[in-house]
Amino acid sequence: MQMDTKEAIYVNKSLLELFGCELSSEFYDYYGQSLLNLISPGDQARVKEEFTDFVESAVDEERFRGDCQILTADARTLRVFCDIKYSVNQRYGALVYISFVLN
Repeated sequence: MQMDTKEAIYVNKSLLELFGCELSSEFYDYYGQSLLNLISPGDQARVKEEFTDFVESAVDEERFRGDCQILTADARTLRVFCDIKYSVNQRYGALVYISFVLN
């Protein structure tokens, strides 16, 4: 995710499958420029606070790990472990790489 625009700039096949999307365009529509659209409503406030705190103080290559429930495009709720890496890229600026692993 590009931090200035909050745009998801790349999604891999595993992420598409996890969220129940066949095409990247489906995922981008579901994502809708908000990470919170991926998070189950019961975890949204906590995840927003943790993510905001992390990004505000993160330095290049710093990581944050936690867990939450995601809400897939096909209405499944799944518990996942999140590995988030903050990185500064010359072309895109500040980026956040997010990996979701079924928990």
